[in-house]
Amino acid sequence: MSPMKVRWIRWLLQFGGWFNIVLGFVFFNNQLLGAFFRLALWLENLLFSRTGILPFPQNPVHQMLIHGFGAAAIIIGVSLLVSASEPRRYLPFIFIDALGR
Repeated sequence: MSPMKVRWIRWLLQFGGWFNIVLGFVFFNNQLLGAFFRLALWLENLLFSRTGILPFPQNPVHQMLIHGFGAAAIIIGVSLLVSASEPRRYLPFIFIDALGR
């Protein structure tokens, strides 16, 4: 594999890792999650000229599931950042992560 391809793969892994970490923290915190819901409604109104119904989850079980997703996204993000150091060595993990998406 050429050095240019390896750099490109590293950049994608780092981008994906930080993206997962940031969104994981958003889904892990109720205040950030509420802001995310408000942003989604504002964007829907801006793009489609209509307001959707996207209520903040009140059920504690639903909140726990969303927070669990946030924790999982943080773990995957950190794993992607670690795998960016040696993409060839961590290729099986990268492949399984891609299949899971």
